[in-house]
Amino acid sequence: MDTNKKKLTDTQLRVAQIVIGIVAAIVLFLSIILPTMLVSDENSLLNYAFVVVFLVVMMGRRSIENKYRLRLNLFSLALMDGILASVIVFAILGFYSNTEDVLTNLSNTVKILIIAGLCALLFILGILVPAMRYFKRRANGTLPPIRIPEKPKTEEEQSEPEEDRPMTVEEKIAAMSRDLNENNTTEDITPADNAEEKSEDDTKK
Repeated sequence: MDTNKKKLTDTQLRVAQIVIGIVAAIVLFLSIILPTMLVSDENSLLNYAFVVVFLVVMMGRRSIENKYRLRLNLFSLALMDGILASVIVFAILGFYSNTEDVLTNLSNTVKILIIAGLCALLFILGILVPAMRYFKRRANGTLPPIRIPEKPKTEEEQSEPEEDRPMTVEEKIAAMSRDLNENNTTEDITPADNAEEKSEDDTKK
């Protein structure tokens, strides 16, 4: 893999988060619809597919955040919007199904009002308010970056020697030269010390 490959821009990351969030919401919706259509047994394991998919989505989100140090706020927003859109679809299917229950017995006016209210809630809370907040922060320059910056190393961490890192050739040569200088200094100092001790003994005598 090419290590010099360019990273995605912040705009591309935002678009990718929205797309992946919508796809995750669709998968969650299908994990609820398909088991009820394919299996009539209430004790079937397929009825728990929604729980499995939801856990996979949440754990995958957390793993990507920690591994690539990204803020996935737009992914969460798109996922919640997708879930609310799924509720609207469920409501429509329940209102106009062939079964005789409370939902199907409602008047068409009430059905339209409920659907319109859910759509307005999705548009206002899921699209309009986040968009206004985004453009306001962007204009003020307070928009947080998607990529989470690395924590700066403290002075203690910077001063700690890297014991596990192998020494380079230059470092080995420098270490050898330091050892030679220390040995030469020791050899030069020892005779001088002996001479001083002799002169002190002669003076005392």
